[in-house]
Amino acid sequence: MACTHTWQVEFKDASATTDLTSYVLGFSLHQSVQIARNASYNGYMHLDNNSNIFTPGAGGTHQAFDWFSKIIQFTCDINDGSTTSTADVAHMVVVDIDFQDDGQQARVMLTLADFFSYAGRDQVVEIDITADYGTLDEIGENILNGGGGISAVPFPKF
Repeated sequence: MACTHTWQVEFKDASATTDLTSYVLGFSLHQSVQIARNASYNGYMHLDNNSNIFTPGAGGTHQAFDWFSKIIQFTCDINDGSTTSTADVAHMVVVDIDFQDDGQQARVMLTLADFFSYAGRDQVVEIDITADYGTLDEIGENILNGGGGISAVPFPKF
């Protein structure tokens, strides 16, 4: 019995989902999972831009794509020959973008990070250690959304 898999790469924000799977030339995800710690992960993705679909000002469908206000969702459909199940692999944000063109191949290279790494690069405005008590998930939620005496990290509206 053959087992197959199919990847999907979707860019999401608060109002829409854009499937860019057909433009993906390749991607690399690096995940570090330790017991009793938040997992961290980062990666890279190359997109085909030979038609200038992503090049700013070139007239392509996604020339004004707002890369930094999207969540990138990686999922994988696994079929064991009789049933298909979908695995959520990673949800990431773009932290850097690089347009590359060598005269024969045009690509967009995206550098990706997880939410905690993204939030961790922001300057903490104030933290009152007496104000925020609770479980790790409550404290993490307060850091990301604001609350408990902590200002929210200014995330784009996903």
